Amino acid sequence: MKKHAGLTLVELLLAIAIMGLVLAALTDMLQSATRASTLAGEAMALQREADFALARVANHIATAPAPASSMWPGLDQKTNPENLFVTKFDTVEIFVDGASRLVEAQGPERRILADSVQSLSITATRSSGGAPLVQVALSLARGDAKADATSVVRLGSIR
Repeated sequence: MKKHAGLTLVELLLAIAIMGLVLAALTDMLQSATRASTLAGEAMALQREADFALARVANHIATAPAPASSMWPGLDQKTNPENLFVTKFDTVEIFVDGASRLVEAQGPERRILADSVQSLSITATRSSGGAPLVQVALSLARGDAKADATSVVRLGSIR
């Protein structure tokens, strides 16, 4: 009897089926990793955007004129039909517009600081040290990515 080298058709089909199962599992794993990487990248970009916007707002708070000790607190907040929330520091207005954008306005000039604003909170508290402390909290969300940033600044601390 002659020895034949090689694989039979059944062995070849079995190897292809096993390889197909392994590749299917690897493909699912790679797709999950790609989705997680994309979401992490979007979240990092959103966090950078929130940090930038918060730094701009904090700078306006720190450079706004500090109120006299009898005044409370040098922070003018209001709501109106066009803008959901408006806060004025000296000559600069910070507001979230109807398109969920955080906007900085100084006179006719307007700058968009952040998109996809979920919430903006600016609160001032009395402090025994004179000028009030102002806490700013900003939340952004785009798709599945979310970012939060918070800062506490003394009103008029830089002049």
